[in-house]
Amino acid sequence: MVTVLLPGPSAGAAPPSNSQTLLNMSVDAAQAAGSFRFIDRSASGKILEVLRGDVSAPTAVEALEIPGQPTFQVELINGVVYVNAGASELDGPLGLSSQVAKTYAGKWISVQPSDSAYSPLTGALTITGELTYFTPVHHLGPEKTVKVGGHKAIVITGTPTDLAPGNTGTAAFFVSSTAPYLPVGGSLVVIHGKSQLREVAVFTDWGKPVPATVPAGAVAYSSLI
Repeated sequence: MVTVLLPGPSAGAAPPSNSQTLLNMSVDAAQAAGSFRFIDRSASGKILEVLRGDVSAPTAVEALEIPGQPTFQVELINGVVYVNAGASELDGPLGLSSQVAKTYAGKWISVQPSDSAYSPLTGALTITGELTYFTPVHHLGPEKTVKVGGHKAIVITGTPTDLAPGNTGTAAFFVSSTAPYLPVGGSLVVIHGKSQLREVAVFTDWGKPVPATVPAGAVAYSSLI
């Protein structure tokens, strides 16, 4: 088999004027890079959540920080998911009994692909899983150039992906102003009645290896259910 590599946009080329074309090129460039680092901050009312992560196809490391709660840590290494969380998270998403969840709160648990909890955990441990929140669809607004972290970026706005019935909102996708137009950040505003969710993310370190070490002493999920 002969693989033909098609040339991408040259470094000096002007970005496409069509918002959808530029958005598609940016998402494609993200997938081609294969890995990235992000910080995602979301606020609803007075609650601020911070999600930090390093993600690639074979390896991912994410940590969710919520005030007053233990950090929810998830790692994907060599096809196995490792989870370290508080009792409420183990009792909910992982489906463990309350007693087991209390016993293993703050301890590492390994989840295999054959386990029922595997797919729900890995769904967000991907480049697509993080970018989708900020990828606008429909009614894409005119592009404008802004500064993100001191660098020029082109912002594309539109309706958020998977906006629930009864909600309104705006998604903004920030793209590097130079080829290959990698994503540099995103923002999201979702309004439901009088409540409002605001979320902002920054994307960096595209194409760099994801550092991860298998946690020692992890207990098999299958032995806890």
